[in-house]
Amino acid sequence: MTNMTAVAPEELSKLVAEKSCSQVEHYGGIPGLLDMLRSNADHGLMFSDQDSSERVLFFGENKLPTPPSKLLFRFIWDAMHDKTLIMLMIASFISLIIGFYRMLFVPDATSHEWLEGAAILAAVFSVVIISSLNDWVKDRKFRSLHQKNTDRQIHVLRNSKEKMVSVFTLLVGDIVLLEAGEVIPADGILVDGHSLVIDESSLTGESKPIRKGNDDDYFLLSGTTVCEGIGKMLILAVGRHSLHGQIMTSMMDDGSGQQGAPSITPLQKQLFNLAEKIAYFGIASALLLFGSLLIKLLISERNLLTNPSDLILAITNIFIQAVTILVVAVPEGLPMAVTLTLAFASTKMTAENNLVRVLSACETMGSATCICTDKTGTLTTNQMSVVGGSLFGVAFGVISEDKGSLEEDFYGQFEEDISEDASTSNCHSGYEDDDLLRPLLPLFEENAREKELFVDSIILNSTAIIPSLGDQNKDSVIGSKTEVALLQMLQKLGIEDPCMQRVNSIQSGKVIADMVPFSSERKMMKVSIDQSKAGRPPLILIKGAPELILASCSMQLSINSTTHATVEKVPIDDAAIKATQWRLSRMGLRTIAFAYYSPDDGVGKSAGGMDYFTGDDSSEMSRVYIGMVGIEDPLREDVPKAVLSCQRAGISIRMVTGDSLETASSIAKRAGILMRGGLAIEGPRFRSLDEATLNKIVPRLQVLSRSSPLDKQILVNKLKALGDIVTVTGDGTNDGPALRSAHVGFSMGITGTEVAKQASSIILMDDKFSSIVKAISWGRCVGDSVRKFLLFQLTVNISAVVVAFISALLNSDGRGAFNALQLLWVNLLMDTLGALALATDGPTPELLDRKPEGLNRQLVTKGMWIRILGMALFQIVVLLLMISFLSDTHKTFVFNTFVMMQLWNEILCRTLPPLPGSAASIAHKFFFNPFKNMLDNHISLSVLFFSILGQFLIVEYGGTVFGTVPLSKLEWAASILIGATCLPLFFILNYISSISAKEEEENASRRQFRSTMASRERLQWHAAVTDIQNGLSVFSALRRARPVVSD
Repeated sequence: MTNMTAVAPEELSKLVAEKSCSQVEHYGGIPGLLDMLRSNADHGLMFSDQDSSERVLFFGENKLPTPPSKLLFRFIWDAMHDKTLIMLMIASFISLIIGFYRMLFVPDATSHEWLEGAAILAAVFSVVIISSLNDWVKDRKFRSLHQKNTDRQIHVLRNSKEKMVSVFTLLVGDIVLLEAGEVIPADGILVDGHSLVIDESSLTGESKPIRKGNDDDYFLLSGTTVCEGIGKMLILAVGRHSLHGQIMTSMMDDGSGQQGAPSITPLQKQLFNLAEKIAYFGIASALLLFGSLLIKLLISERNLLTNPSDLILAITNIFIQAVTILVVAVPEGLPMAVTLTLAFASTKMTAENNLVRVLSACETMGSATCICTDKTGTLTTNQMSVVGGSLFGVAFGVISEDKGSLEEDFYGQFEEDISEDASTSNCHSGYEDDDLLRPLLPLFEENAREKELFVDSIILNSTAIIPSLGDQNKDSVIGSKTEVALLQMLQKLGIEDPCMQRVNSIQSGKVIADMVPFSSERKMMKVSIDQSKAGRPPLILIKGAPELILASCSMQLSINSTTHATVEKVPIDDAAIKATQWRLSRMGLRTIAFAYYSPDDGVGKSAGGMDYFTGDDSSEMSRVYIGMVGIEDPLREDVPKAVLSCQRAGISIRMVTGDSLETASSIAKRAGILMRGGLAIEGPRFRSLDEATLNKIVPRLQVLSRSSPLDKQILVNKLKALGDIVTVTGDGTNDGPALRSAHVGFSMGITGTEVAKQASSIILMDDKFSSIVKAISWGRCVGDSVRKFLLFQLTVNISAVVVAFISALLNSDGRGAFNALQLLWVNLLMDTLGALALATDGPTPELLDRKPEGLNRQLVTKGMWIRILGMALFQIVVLLLMISFLSDTHKTFVFNTFVMMQLWNEILCRTLPPLPGSAASIAHKFFFNPFKNMLDNHISLSVLFFSILGQFLIVEYGGTVFGTVPLSKLEWAASILIGATCLPLFFILNYISSISAKEEEENASRRQFRSTMASRERLQWHAAVTDIQNGLSVFSALRRARPVVSD
C-alpha cells in the first residue's frame, strides 16, 4: 500500500474538481496514476479482500453519509402538536386539578373524581404513542426503499475479468467501463474511449454535451451522464470525496438534504381537503353542543353559581365532552390511511419486482388507460438466439430450403386467433441449433478469408462479453442481448471463446482505431480497423438495420453460382435480399445486416470522411453487403394472458419498438396486441403526419415500428392531449423525455440505462410486462383501500357524533350516551386500528374487471354515500331507541352494542359497493360476499382480535376509569346479535348501490364515447366497414373496366 498512500484522497478529489492537467502530469500522467493506485487499464485492479478493505479504509467507500434517521421521540413530539389533542390535554389537566382539589378540600366529594382527567390524559398519550409508532415504522420503510433506489450495478474490470458490482462497492483505482446512458458513479479520468460525449449540465449548468478524450479534457465527474460512445475510466474519488458527494454532503449539513417522507401525493391532497370539510362539521357540532349544554347548565343548576369549584368542574366536563366530539368528528386518520396504504403497496410492489421511485405513481397506475410498451425484454424473454438468415447468399436456419415445412407450420400457427391460451412457442421448436446453422459449416471451410471477415464483423464490432463455451457462469454475460446472440452464434460454429478471439485478433495487428456504438436513432454500429501492422488495408465494419445498411450497398459477397463453393464479389441482388428480410421479419425475427468497405487513404475520419461523432458516412465508396441474420426473441408465456387482462380492464396497449414493421406486427399479433382493425405504422411515417391525421389514427394505433425515442415522446404527448392516462416503458438514454412526459414511466431494471431509471417513476426489476399488470392492480387496490377506510370512518363519524350530541341534549344531567374515554376508544378504533385493518388488503383479480376511472375520480361515489348514510342512519335509530327505552344502568350495554356495530361494519367495509364500470354493477348482483379473502389478511385479523379483546377488557375490568359495568353473557350475546343486524342491511344497501352504479355507468359511457381508446368492438366494426368499402371499390373498378358492346 506504500504507493497508494503517497497521495491523500483530498488531493485526488481536488485534482478532478479543478480539472488540473498539470497536476496529472505531476503524478506522471495517466500511466503514473495507474501505477500509483496499483491499477492497470487492461486488467483493472488485481487485489485480494484485504487490499479492498485497506482501500476503503484509506480512500473511503462510495456512499454518502446517511442523514440521521428521525427518532421515535421526534415523531411523538410532532404528534403532540395536534391542536385538538392539545385542547383535550388542557381540559383534562383542568379536570385533574379540580378533581384533586375537591378530593382534598371538599368533604362530600368522592375520592375518584380526579380519575376521569387522568384517564383522558392517558388515552391521549396512548393515541399519540400508537400513531407515532405507525409513522416511525412507515418512515423506516421509506428509507429502505430509498436505499434500494440508489443502489445499482456498475460494469468494472477487476482481476482481468469484466463483472458487474454494486455502486456502493466501487473502489479508488477501479477501472469502470462506460456506455451510453450510464450515470458516472464517481470522479475519475478517461483512460481510453471512443466517441465519448458527456452531459455535465447537472453539475456545471453547461447545456451542450462535451466530447471527452482531448488532451485538456479527460476528467469525468460523478453524477454526469454518458450521452454517446464507450470508454474506460480510472476512479480517483468516491463517496463524500467526489464532487457530487461534496455537494450532497453540504446540503445535508445545512438541512436541505434531509431524507423525509415523500412529497404529498394527489390522493393525499384530496383527502386533506375532504378532512378539512368534515372538520368544519365537527367544529360546528362541538360549538353547538358546548353552547347548548352551557345554557342548559346555567338555567337548570343555578345553585352552582354559589359554588365556584363545582361550576368550574361542570363547565370543564362540558368542554371535555365538546372537545371529545371534535376529536371523534375530525378524521385525522384519513391522511394517515392513504400514507399507510401507499407504504404498504410500495413495499409489496417491490416484492413483485416493481421498485417504486415516485410514491404517487402507485395511485396513478390505478387510473391508467393506455400502456406504450417496448417489445424486447418486456413482451419477449430477452433470451435471443440466431435461428436463420442468409450469409454470402446461402440461406440457413428457418428459411433454408430443407426447412420449408417448418415455415408453413409457423405461418399456420401465426394466422390463428389469439386466445388466452395462445401458443408462444419458438418458431424453430423441435430443431436443434446445430441443425439451423449446419449449412454454414461447409461454406466456412471453403472460404477462410470470408469467414474471418464475418467473424471480425461480430467480435470486433461489439462491446458484449460472454464466457467460453465450457463456462456456465451466467453472471459473466455482459452487454446487449443482440450482440450476445451473435457471439453465441459463433460458439455454435466452432469458436469456443469469441471474446478471447477478439483479444487474439487485436494482438495479431487488427487495432480498433475508432468506434461508433449503436444508438436508437442511428440504428447501426460501425468500427474502424487499422490493419497496417498486419500488412492489410484499413477496414470499416458495419452492422445494423437492413434497410439502412442496404441503402448504400452496390456489391455483395455471394457464393459462386457455378461451383457453389467459393465466395465472390458480385453486384447486389436487392430484390432477393429484401425478400429474405421480409421472410425473416414475418416470422417475428429481428433482422441484422452486415457490410464492410475499405477506404483508400487510411482509417478513421481521414479515411473516407467518416464522422464518428454523428455516425454519418460521407464516403462515396460503396459498401459491400455480407449477409443478414434473423434473431429470435421468444414471446413470454404470460404475455397473452396479461394483455387480455389489460384489455378486459379497459386499458389499451400500444407496442413501440425499433424492429421492422413485419417483425413488430408478427409479435404484436401473437401477443394479442394487434387486432383486426388496428393500425401498425413505421416511425418515419408517423412523425411526418399532420395534427389532424394523428388525431384520426392514434385511437386505432397499436404498433409503432422502427421508432425513435422522439416518436415515443410524440405518441405519449398526443395521447395525453387526447385525455389518456399514459404509462410508458423505456430502457435507453433517449427514452428519458418520454418517461418523464408520461403519467407513469417504467424503466427496465435489467436492460435499462441509469438515465432511463432516473427518469422513471417505477423500475421493472424483471423487465416483464406482467409486472406492469401487477402495478395496475396495486394502483387500483390503493384507491379501493382508501375508499374502504372512508366508507368505515364516515359511517362511524356520523353515527357517533349524532348519537353523542342528541343523547347529551336529552339527558337531564347533560351527559351523553358515551363518556369522553369511551369516545376516545372509538376514535382509536376507527382511526389507527381501522386504517391498519382496511389499508392492508392486497389486490384481487376482480380489480381488472372494471374500466379506468381517471385521475379526477370521485373519492366517495353515489353508491358509497348510500352505504354510509344508510348504515349510519340505521345505527343512530337503533342506539337512540335503546337509550330511550333502557335505564341509565344499561349505558354499558348501549356502548358495547355501538362498538360491536362498528366492528361488524369494519368487516363489511372490506367490500365496496359496486363502482361504475365494474362487472358487479352490470350484473345487478344482490349477494356480495363480505368475508371473501378475509383469512388472507393477517394484519386485519390481528386488528379485529385486538379490538375485541380491548373492548372486553374495557367493559369487564375498566369500570372505574371508563365508567362501565360488567355485562352478563346474555348481554354480550345481545350486543353481538344487534351488531350483526348490519349484515342484512349491507346486502340491501349494496343492491340499491348496484342500481345507482349501473345508471352512473350508462351516463359515463355516453360521455366517454369519443374516448381515445379504441375498443375491440370499435376496431372490428372499423375493419368490417373497411372490408365492405374495399369490396365496393373492387366491384366499381370491374364495372368501369367492362367492355362496351356496340349495336
